[in-house]
This record gives sequence, structure tokens and C-alpha cells, in this order.
Amino acid sequence: MFDSTRTITGMIDVSAEFAQKVTFNRERIKRSLPADATTLADYLVKKGMPFRSSHDVVGKLVGVCVSRGCELQNLSLEEMKKLSRVFEKDVFGFFGVENSVDKFSSYGSTGSNCVAEQLGYWVHKLKITATWFKNRTIRLITAAVFEEDR
Repeated sequence: MFDSTRTITGMIDVSAEFAQKVTFNRERIKRSLPADATTLADYLVKKGMPFRSSHDVVGKLVGVCVSRGCELQNLSLEEMKKLSRVFEKDVFGFFGVENSVDKFSSYGSTGSNCVAEQLGYWVHKLKITATWFKNRTIRLITAAVFEEDR
């Protein structure tokens, strides 16, 4: 049991260190994530179309994109309206990774606002401070240098 506790404590320490130092290449991530067809189907549902119908419309639009070698956001509003009159100018606000993610707003979802709320809640609830992270980082370095855990 003590070995498990030591292992978990070490994992938490490493995770804290990782969380402080991790960086992401945001531009590369954005380029690698194409516009999400599911978000477009959700757009149509929010406009009152049944999901089954929205799935069919978006599937046809994806087919158009595949034949042309383009992405959904490259289609014009007129091209979209050929398949459904429900499309309006605001559809272009649903394209892109950030816009797609931000549309997820139900409790526990991955939308930016929801994640920020949860992080804020847990930081407050667990009383996590910069000092908390710093102390764990120091303990991790000390353990590595002096091999306390061995």
C-alpha cells in the first residue's frame, strides 16, 4: 500500500510539473483539424431541422467537398442553400476549431467556457495555488536528485 501511495504521489508531482511546462503549437493543431461536419449538423438542428435530415444534408455537402477536394467552410452560402434553405450567413460562424468547440455548452461538455468553469471550480475547491504547485515541484526535484523514493 505504501508503494502505491508513493507511486500515486509521484504521478501527481510529475503531472503538476508537466501542467506547468507544457506548450502546444496552436497553429499546427488548428491546421490539422478540419471543419467538423457534426457541428454543421448541430447548426441545422438548432435551426429546427430534425437531426436525421441534417445528417443527410451535411452528408451530401461532404460528398460535394470530397469531389472538389475542399473543406465545408469553402462552400458558398448559395451552394449550401441548394441542399437546404435553412442555411443562413451565420453558418460561417460555426466553422473552425474554436467555433466548433465553443458550440458545446451543456454541463460537462468540452466547450471552452465549460472547461474554464470546471477548472475554476476545482482550483477553488482544492485550494490549488501557485505555492501548491511550487512545493510539489521542489519535492519532485529533491526526490530525483537524492533518490528518496528508492
